[in-house]
Amino acid sequence: MIVGNKSVVGSIDINEVLINDGAVPERVKIQVSSPAKGFIVTDRFDETEEKDYSFKDLNEVTIPTGTSPQALTAKENKGKVTDADHTYALTIGDKQTIESITIKYNHLGISHKITISTIKVQ
Repeated sequence: MIVGNKSVVGSIDINEVLINDGAVPERVKIQVSSPAKGFIVTDRFDETEEKDYSFKDLNEVTIPTGTSPQALTAKENKGKVTDADHTYALTIGDKQTIESITIKYNHLGISHKITISTIKVQ
């Protein structure tokens, strides 16, 4: 799940990620990458293929301003992406089917919570 910060002021710290009805997933990491490299979809962090990607614990990453997926896509379309640009994605793994993801985070000292359904609406 790609994440970012669309705010023009203040970074974001993700404190906790929960699945379904508040369960703690077995594995949660945040990938830090570049727009050119992209992300890998996996729930294992120790395989050979995954070693080429940066997986970090949630408390190791602060998401800076101007890193929303939309802002980076616009920058990429204009040919203005640099090596200093970073993209972020949550990698979540669990034995049970993940039907919803709740992200608890802080922005400007205020706690926020967002829940996203992963069930396809028909």
